[in-house]
Amino acid sequence: MKKIINSEKITNIYSDWKPSDIAFIKSLEWSNYNLLIIFYCQLRENISGWPDSSKNFFEVSATFKSISSLKIDFNGSGLH
Repeated sequence: MKKIINSEKITNIYSDWKPSDIAFIKSLEWSNYNLLIIFYCQLRENISGWPDSSKNFFEVSATFKSISSLKIDFNGSGLH
């Protein structure tokens, strides 16, 4: 697996940020073997009641390049 580049753009602002802080997917865009995913993230102070819609979210854009095969599977009945 390749290293995630430019994550310091997030951690310079939110030093405690982790990829697991992704709360919602705003959009998925597939074109020419590239996938752009825009996420809403929110730092976790505790797991209970997270994500908290009364607190701020920030957007993270991630581009995955040269993808030859893609499968996205959403399970469950709640928000994804």
